[in-house]
Amino acid sequence: MPVILETIASTFMNLVFSSLIGGISGSSLTVISQSNTIISLIAASFSMLTTGSGVLCARLLGANDRTEASHVAEQTLLLSGGLAAVITLVCLA
Repeated sequence: MPVILETIASTFMNLVFSSLIGGISGSSLTVISQSNTIISLIAASFSMLTTGSGVLCARLLGANDRTEASHVAEQTLLLSGGLAAVITLVCLA
């Protein structure tokens, strides 16, 4: 449920930003729309990663395999941190 609410809130914020920027000029509205699409794609990718790892951890903890669940959580943190660093470097370049 929190993921759904976060997605709805993000979409609503994008609409508000678009309406505010749309009053400035058409070209700025185009830039905002394109960047919103990219940001939504990145957010959805991280959401899929955390949801999948959460399911794996829950299954492993249910099977009383704490070592493997810890390994999955560790790998998820490393992967998401690495991806975040790469995305940040690409955006700053």
